[in-house]
Amino acid sequence: MLLAVYARSLRRKTARLVITGVDPADAAFKELMRESKLGEFEVVWLGFIPEIYGRIAQAETCVLTSHFEGFSNFLPEAAALGKRIIA
Repeated sequence: MLLAVYARSLRRKTARLVITGVDPADAAFKELMRESKLGEFEVVWLGFIPEIYGRIAQAETCVLTSHFEGFSNFLPEAAALGKRIIA
């Protein structure tokens, strides 16, 4: 759903979607990228990052979309940095 919303976003021309935690070789995710008609330069796909705090600091808005992760440190870290959070 995040890819579909981003693909329709008017801000897409001035913003970049950075995704972590998804293996860049994941076939299902590649298919979602194809379906959303987003190019490889519109979405930065980093895979798993053990230390994400620096990436959170660079973000304008942080989105947690995981169906499998419980309460993540990502949420309080983003809140501590004063980021907008969508979870």
